[in-house]
Amino acid sequence: MEVPQFEGLFLCLEVIDKNIAKKISGLFTGPKIKVEER
Repeated sequence: MEVPQFEGLFLCLEVIDKNIAKKISGLFTGPKIKVEER
């Protein structure tokens, strides 16, 4: 069964996941760097 709609949905989710991952990693790496400097 080929469902183009779901494929497009998964592609959108992948892009969103990457953006969220970048934001989360940025939030976590920020505090870590500050703590390491101290």
